[in-house]
Amino acid sequence: MEIIQAKPAPAAGSTWTVADLVAAMHRLADPAWAESWDNVGLLLGDPDAPLKRVLLTLDLTAPALRQGLDSGADLILTHHPAIFTSLNHLTAGPGLTGRLWQLAKAGKACLAAHTNLDAAPQGVSVALAERLGLTDCRVTIAWPGAPDAAARGIGYGRTGVLSEANTRFSFIRRINQRLETAGCFLNFDQDANVHKVAVFGGSFDGEWTEALRQSQVDLVVAGEIKHHQLLALRDWGIAAVAAGHEATERVVWPSVAAYLGRCFPGLEIDLNQGLDYNTVVAGESQTIAD
Repeated sequence: MEIIQAKPAPAAGSTWTVADLVAAMHRLADPAWAESWDNVGLLLGDPDAPLKRVLLTLDLTAPALRQGLDSGADLILTHHPAIFTSLNHLTAGPGLTGRLWQLAKAGKACLAAHTNLDAAPQGVSVALAERLGLTDCRVTIAWPGAPDAAARGIGYGRTGVLSEANTRFSFIRRINQRLETAGCFLNFDQDANVHKVAVFGGSFDGEWTEALRQSQVDLVVAGEIKHHQLLALRDWGIAAVAAGHEATERVVWPSVAAYLGRCFPGLEIDLNQGLDYNTVVAGESQTIAD
């Protein structure tokens, strides 16, 4: 795995800028690793603006924007790009364009690390694999842009093993507990032993099915998996668990925050948890049970 080193802190009395944080994130998740259709990097703001506080969030939602503005964050780092397709207008009002207008009006910056963070050696799927207790992890789908990508840990998904005996049903309980997810979509209803597991934060690409079959994976975990892909995996004897898009991606923020903390000692780093739909479902279930 490629280890990303933090650069030394600036000298006493100097000031960090938005550009400094952008450069640090690009060391962690090189924009060259992003898919061609993606839109990553600094999407809004002045690179030379001073930086004292940053907010991490999967999406530039209304609650995330309020938290960022209320806390005085100078930059909002999102996983999903706030500007993804061409904008026809940027005006005050509801919706994403209105939120971008508020950020611009407040002089704040917005940075996106999306598929480049998915493919990074210390990216989303790495954090997911660690959260679920996988060991001896390897890149599942190597990034095609370099022949040594797999050796460097650049690519999508991570495949590892469980050090202790597990079954499908017991592993689902682990997913529920460690991702704090109240439920999952499955492609099986029978228990079986599980040893080799592949994980993908966010969406599952059906083109990865053949690679999983060849590597003899017992079970795959992703944020979301389309119905026909669930069936295709089942045909090959691979159990599949769709655990929720947000639940499988927000696990990356603690490691990103720790990395930025090493790069910028004293930088104030906040986290927006996002739509906590799992807690809502769990709470409602408890209320009904009571």
